[in-house]
Amino acid sequence: MPPKNVIFEKLSSAHLQELKALSRSTFTDAFGDQNNAEDLQAYLDSAFNEEQLKTELHNPLSEFYFV
Repeated sequence: MPPKNVIFEKLSSAHLQELKALSRSTFTDAFGDQNNAEDLQAYLDSAFNEEQLKTELHNPLSEFYFV
């Protein structure tokens, strides 16, 4: 049976810390065992840092949501 109440929340800069934490943990869960610790940390630091995520959040061609 599908959920009765699904809420989509469009993210803004106010959600930056939550997005950063979720992005890093999700990537680590999905790909952490396929990378060594140094490479994984380097990627997390470059792809999911605050400046990068701010840039993506403010890109008019990108949208982020929590469900």
